[in-house]
Amino acid sequence: MILRVLASLIAGAGFAIIFSVPAGIIPLASCVAALGWLVYEFTSGLLGLALSVFLSSLIIGILSRLIATLKHWPLQPLIVVGIVPLVPGSSAFYAMQSFMSEDLFRAFEYSYRTFSSASGIVIGLVASSTVFNIIEKIIELSNKNNNI
Repeated sequence: MILRVLASLIAGAGFAIIFSVPAGIIPLASCVAALGWLVYEFTSGLLGLALSVFLSSLIIGILSRLIATLKHWPLQPLIVVGIVPLVPGSSAFYAMQSFMSEDLFRAFEYSYRTFSSASGIVIGLVASSTVFNIIEKIIELSNKNNNI
């Protein structure tokens, strides 16, 4: 497990370098990727694929938003680098390979995994954004009421 978390840290950094993420952002973005994968590792055996990917992407979204807000950095590089280890690339590849081999049972199995992972990522990121928007509204209303 530690080796896979370390691999996600390195993969996040490599992805960030390839896509020209500013150098100051890379270390924290890679740590977000590793932490997201760590959450996935701990929860995947207990909760299943979709829910563990959801929780991981929720944590990635929250951490990325916190770091971006506190450091005044752009949000997108943090989220993109953080999500890279969770992207269901291999299951999508195997789904297409199985379709081409006319092994429909495996093709649908891999397609289901791909769709479950992708859905978990999207819903987790939307949920983290929604949580932050609600918190910002509460703070804004609180400040408005204090000024009256």
